[in-house]
Amino acid sequence: MEKRNLLLIPDEYTIIDLETTGINPHINHIIEIGCIKIKNDREVARFETLLKAPHKLSSRIKKLTGITDDMLAKAPSFEEIAIELWNFLKDEIVVGHNVNFDINFLYKNFQRTLNIEFENEYIDSLKICRKYYPGLKSYSLEKICDELGIKEKNHRAISDCLIVKTIFEKIHKQKIGEKIMSVVLKKGQKVNLTKDNPKLKNILIGLGWDLSDQINEFDLDTSVFLLGADGKVTSEDDFIFYNNLKHKSESVEHLGDNLKGSGEGDDEQVKIDLSKIPAQIEKIDFVITIYESEERKQNFGQLKKAYIRVIDLDRNKEIIRYDLGKEFSVETAIVAAEIYRSKGEWKFQAIGSGFIGGLEALSRNYGINSGRKSDRASIVMYSDVKIAVKKLAIIHQVKISDIINDALEKYIQDHNEEINKYDNVIKNI
Repeated sequence: MEKRNLLLIPDEYTIIDLETTGINPHINHIIEIGCIKIKNDREVARFETLLKAPHKLSSRIKKLTGITDDMLAKAPSFEEIAIELWNFLKDEIVVGHNVNFDINFLYKNFQRTLNIEFENEYIDSLKICRKYYPGLKSYSLEKICDELGIKEKNHRAISDCLIVKTIFEKIHKQKIGEKIMSVVLKKGQKVNLTKDNPKLKNILIGLGWDLSDQINEFDLDTSVFLLGADGKVTSEDDFIFYNNLKHKSESVEHLGDNLKGSGEGDDEQVKIDLSKIPAQIEKIDFVITIYESEERKQNFGQLKKAYIRVIDLDRNKEIIRYDLGKEFSVETAIVAAEIYRSKGEWKFQAIGSGFIGGLEALSRNYGINSGRKSDRASIVMYSDVKIAVKKLAIIHQVKISDIINDALEKYIQDHNEEINKYDNVIKNI
């Protein structure tokens, strides 16, 4: 049975969480497992255990989890609990926060110990939170606990399971899961954002796409252009993208890369405060582009589906949705939609226009200096490295810059002796 990622909250499911010695299931090890079976919002069974590690824990893991080597000294190995755990999970829909991380470890360990493939259907609570609590700057359990007033401590397996249980309970109690009808637009259609809602101030633009059937890795990006009456930017500061996430007026903020290419939940989001948009800005265009499209021979004809939606953040409601059609073929950039001023009000238009030439060509059309390498500015990385870095940022719910800085810091530590030798050479000259 092929694993399926669900975006619904069923009546019966099992929450799982693992603590591990690292992020790679091929070389790292599970040190704690927590599972809670839920039926109709009630806990009906629980499985929890520490697991023996083949080596001493790093100081980082000890600090993160609170687990020590002494705590694991008499713990069982995965082999000793594998059958019991399998019987507990085998028929369950499993739920977890960034659950792909946990599933990969379980898959590897069940295959290694029992020669059984772990192929359960699953629900990622991170995506559930992204859907029902849009606009948060971070979807880590710690930040979600802060937002929802959950007091449970995280970074231990069972406590993280209890946090997810509480989140789902809150969604049920608030009836957020009920379908909220929004205005569904077709290409070219317009709708007035503020006529019937003059107090509308904070909105979130969510964009998503489905690349689940693509063999090769796609890297799609959202960019935003704040434009004057002539359809051009007034300065390069009006170009919001990967390396310039926030407008100087604080009216537009790109929330960075989200979970990408799954077709479930927004892949990228842009937060807008309508009250702060500078007077000279007449419209704001939202663009989707494919990174290194020419080198990889990729285009939007290979895209299964995509959408753009508008969420009223103050009411936590989706108010507009536009599903982009399948008429694209060789295009490598799409102007998905725009919001614009009209007689003192803000309107939204579904555009869905495709362009060839990627972000750089489109940027020139908006008045960005063609001499600048717009689609990645001063940060240059090989594509496979960049994708790996983005995945790590998603797994750990941190900024891409944090991953890069950690890698540089480790590189410097590994070459510290060499650096010190250089210092000695300089002193002796």
